Amino acid sequence: MELIDIVNKLIGNIEPIGDTSIDEERFENLKAYCELINEMVKRVDDVVCNNWDSCLASVKRSNDYISDFLTNTLKIEG
Repeated sequence: MELIDIVNKLIGNIEPIGDTSIDEERFENLKAYCELINEMVKRVDDVVCNNWDSCLASVKRSNDYISDFLTNTLKIEG
């Protein structure tokens, strides 16, 4: 089982289907999903912020990876 499968199982379905009684729960699931994504992005961004001046190769590698991910994958400019 992949991590995304675990998250999906914990949060529940987020896809609306056009049925108000079902979509209300799915909207709450969607909000939880978005909150989780936001928290995860903040955590990886904190890694860069907390280690910005590091000269250690392993820390710089992590910072470079995160910066590239945020800029090129998520299109977040910082």
